[in-house]
Order: sequence, then C-alpha cells, then structure tokens
Amino acid sequence: MKSINRKNVRHNVMKFYTKSKDFYYLTLSGQLYIIFYDSGLKSDEMREGLLELTINKPLKDFSISYYHAILLLKTPENIQGKEEHKEEDKKRQHQDVQYLNLQNLVPEDLNTEDRLRKIEGLDYEKIDSFCVGNSVAYFLINHNMVYECDFSIVNNEKFVVSVYEGLKGKPISKLWCGYNFYFALEQGEIESIDKWNQEQIL
Repeated sequence: MKSINRKNVRHNVMKFYTKSKDFYYLTLSGQLYIIFYDSGLKSDEMREGLLELTINKPLKDFSISYYHAILLLKTPENIQGKEEHKEEDKKRQHQDVQYLNLQNLVPEDLNTEDRLRKIEGLDYEKIDSFCVGNSVAYFLINHNMVYECDFSIVNNEKFVVSVYEGLKGKPISKLWCGYNFYFALEQGEIESIDKWNQEQIL
C-alpha cells in the first residue's frame, strides 16, 4: 500500500489491468503506467515506468493479454473534402490503433520503438469493444462487424486487420476473451410479435 499511494497520479486512475505479470493502469488524462513485478523485491521497491507515447497522445482505452497490448489513441484529424460533406466529416475522428509487444518487458526498453507497431484498417471505424488474446485481437465495429488482427502476420512492419468471417452478419454486442479463449455475445433485437412469420412463431 505504501507503493500504491506514493504518487498523486494514482488518485486519477481510470482503469487497471491485472491479467498479466505486471500491473498496468491508465489515468483519467490518458497516460499508461506499468509497475513491474519482481519476486525478489518488496512491493514498495518495485520499479515503475510510463509509456511515453501516451504523454503527447493520450489513450482512450487499452486491452492486454500476457504478451500483447492494444492501445487505442484518439486524435483529431484535419479533414479536407468536398463542401457538401464538410459538416459530416468534421464529426469524424481519426483514431490511432497501436500494438505494444510485452514479451520480456523491462523498464529499460519499455519505450523502445521496436516494441510498437501500427495496426491498419480501423482509422475511421467506431470501435465498440476489443479484446486481446494469446495470438490474435478482435475488434467490434458498429455492433455488427468483427475484425481480426493476427499477430503472426506482419505487413511492412505493420499489422493489418481483416473481417472475421465466422461472425459476419451476426448482431454482436460485446467481445471479451482470456489467454486462449474468445467470446462474442450475439444479441439482436426481436421484432414485435405481430410481425412474426410462421417460421418465427414455430
């Protein structure tokens, strides 16, 4: 507890994560901190690091498995387009989705460039939820489309997402996962009974 209360920043914790070796927490202002577990140290002696990327590019959200992290950064985009589309385009926000490699993570190399990779294909999509497992991450877009990011496939030093065909066309409302399992909640709206056909009634 002495360690947990050491910094004022911890009064502003928005979210924390405990399903990996180290302890991750996100502040209300969007900075991601890591307390590095060391079995040879007392809790108040454990080292702590800040993901420096999040100082200038605060996180909207993050999700982590044991070796992988997905960082959702939100930054305004300068829109240039046709006059009739300007009002609609102004409402759109450009978001930056990044992958952070957590394997053998230590404070000294937390902020090295080779730990980060860009995830392409979701820059203009509204991400409703996302989860990270042992080898893939899944993103739910606008409650009706699930995208997959396979960490074993790298294209030009980046990850590229693709539609997950197994859930295509299904009304998915939430995604979550563990290390080696994944769940998708299918939850569609049911029409009023007076509009049911014979098959629906049966």
